[in-house]
Amino acid sequence: MTLKLRNNLILLLFAVSLCCILVAAAIFLVAVAQHAITPPPAHRIPAFLNHLAFARYHFVATMLSITVLVLYVPTTLFVMYRAFENTQTSEIIFFSGFLISCLCEGSRILLPLFGLGASFSQLQFFCGRILLIGRILAPLSLLAAAILSDIDQRQDIERNFMILIAVSTMFALVIPLNTTEFTSSCTIHWGFSRLITIVKTFFALTAILSFLFGGLRHDSKELKMVALAATFLLFGYQLLAISDNFVFLAVGTAFLVSGTYLLLLNLHKLYMWK
Repeated sequence: MTLKLRNNLILLLFAVSLCCILVAAAIFLVAVAQHAITPPPAHRIPAFLNHLAFARYHFVATMLSITVLVLYVPTTLFVMYRAFENTQTSEIIFFSGFLISCLCEGSRILLPLFGLGASFSQLQFFCGRILLIGRILAPLSLLAAAILSDIDQRQDIERNFMILIAVSTMFALVIPLNTTEFTSSCTIHWGFSRLITIVKTFFALTAILSFLFGGLRHDSKELKMVALAATFLLFGYQLLAISDNFVFLAVGTAFLVSGTYLLLLNLHKLYMWK
């Protein structure tokens, strides 16, 4: 993917993320004005959170965690554009997939509004599918950044990126949604949840280990730090994805921000002299 196409993709995602944020904010404000916000039932996943005194359920924390993930997207895209405008980095393309997954989390903010979470409507199903696409895309995009960013793969960046989106979408379309479970983190649950968790964990661990082994193979301190950054990113993202309390909100935000800083800093160092 040429620099021009890469930069255009970043700008496009930046514009799309701003539009999504504005639309979601407008709908939320209308719901506030009409007193049409219904907090989800305190059905917590994982259930052991109910027994942790420091992790008490707060609906406000859930909404703030979604807001952090959504606002994180245009902020990071802006930094990426400024820092890598003239730098040929394949990893940045696939990291854009991770940002798309964070933007997908914004669909959760609609579920407590106007009774959508209990409506069994097509919009409810659509929000559930969008969220599932993001949950699969997050670890998969970092895995692709680790294994598909070599020089011999750069001619196929566009194809590989589209395959990444297509695979995530395909999985999200065939996995059944369990609309009877509306969790405390404003998430519509889905079938085969344990299997999906195992697959996501496998993708995440493989991505981290691929970066680490790449750093060891090339004796690259930067790639080793990218492995640490990927660990922070995925851990912070997952905490914010299930966050329904202020502790998870604070810790998840800290890991997400620090992971992003480490990733972009070390990728910039890695390609600075190339």
